[in-house]
Amino acid sequence: MPERMRVLTVVNALALAGAEKFGCELAMSLSSQFEVQLVALRDVNLSQAEQLRARLTDAGIRCYELHKKPGPSPKTLLQLRRLVRRFRPHVLHTHSTSSDFYGGLLARANPKIKWVSTLHNKLVWPRFERLGRPIDRTLFRRADAVVGISKQTIDWAKQTYALPQEAFHVVLSAVDVNKFQHANSDKETTRRQYDVPADAIWAVMVGNRSPFKGVDVAIEAIKSLEQSERSTLWVTSIGGEHIDPAYSETLRKTLKQQPLLPVQLRPPSGDIPSVLQAADLFIMPSRMEGLPVALLEAQAAGLACVATSVGAIGEVIEDGVNGLLVPPDSPAALCAALSRLVNDTKLRKQLASNATEAAEQRFTHERMAKQYTKLFEALM
Repeated sequence: MPERMRVLTVVNALALAGAEKFGCELAMSLSSQFEVQLVALRDVNLSQAEQLRARLTDAGIRCYELHKKPGPSPKTLLQLRRLVRRFRPHVLHTHSTSSDFYGGLLARANPKIKWVSTLHNKLVWPRFERLGRPIDRTLFRRADAVVGISKQTIDWAKQTYALPQEAFHVVLSAVDVNKFQHANSDKETTRRQYDVPADAIWAVMVGNRSPFKGVDVAIEAIKSLEQSERSTLWVTSIGGEHIDPAYSETLRKTLKQQPLLPVQLRPPSGDIPSVLQAADLFIMPSRMEGLPVALLEAQAAGLACVATSVGAIGEVIEDGVNGLLVPPDSPAALCAALSRLVNDTKLRKQLASNATEAAEQRFTHERMAKQYTKLFEALM
C-alpha cells in the first residue's frame, strides 16, 4: 500500500478569521486525502481556539499550539524542528507572515521537504519594511510553490519573488457554502440576541475592528442617511478589538455622542452562519483587503453585499450583479449604496440571489481542496 502523503500546516493562531481560519479549514478539507497535522504559533482567542481544536480533532488532525510570544523566537524554531523530525512531512504548508518566516527557515534546513506558501494579501511585515522585505525575498527563494488566494495577490508575488513562473498558482479562497446556506438558525431568536428591531433591515459587518476595516467610514455613511432610512436600518459590527483597542474606543466614543445612531459593536461570534442567515445586508467598508473570507461567507449566505473596491474584492463582486462596489474612504458613496439597498427591495433580493449562485460556482471547499491536492501531488 503506498505511503500517504504527510502535510504539516502552520498558521499564526487558532482563530475564526482571515488566514488562520482559512488554513485550519483547508487542513480539514485535505485530511481525507492526506495525513495532516497542524501547528498554531501563538494564542489569540481562547474560546475560538477551543472551537477550532475540537473541529480539527474530529477531522483526525493532531494540533500543536506553541504559545509563541511577540517577536522573533528561537524557541519556536526549535519546537518546529522537533515536530518536523517526528512527523517527517512531505509538504510544509504555511499561511501569512509569521508562519512563512519560520516555515522558510525550516525548509532551508530540510531540502527534501516541499514548501508551499499561501499568500493572503500583499503586505509583508509592514512595520518592518526595510528589514522585512529583504528577509522575506531571501526566504522565498527556497519556496517550491507560492499560491495566491486571488489573481491580484499572485500578480504581486510574481513581481516580488525570484522564482520560476511555474512556481506561482492561483487558488481562490473558499467557504463551506452548504453551512452558510443551511445554518440551523432560528432567525427571530438570533435577531433578538442582537437587539434588532422587529421590522428593521439588519446589516452586518464581520471582521476584527481596526482602521483597515473602515468601520468609522460606515458610521459616517449611516449618519448621512435620511432619517427615514436610518429608522429602517440596524447595523451590527461583529469582531475582536485586540488588533487596535484604541481604534475601537474611538468608535465607542463616536457612537456614545450619537445615541440615536442604529449601530452597535459586538464581540466575535462563534455562530456567524446563523447571524448571516438572519441578516439582510452585508457591509464591508475596508480600506485594505486581500480576498476576505467574510465577504465570501456573506455571498454564500445569500446576502446583498456592499463593499469597497480594494484588494481582490473586485474579483468577487461584479458591481450591480452580485453586489455593489464603492470607493474606499468615501462615506458619501457608501451612504448612496446603502440608500439604494434600503429603498429597493427588488434590487436587494436580486443581488442576494446572484451572490448565492456565484458562491456555489466559484468558492466551495470541494473546488479548493481538489486544486491543492493536485498541486501537492505534482510536487512529489
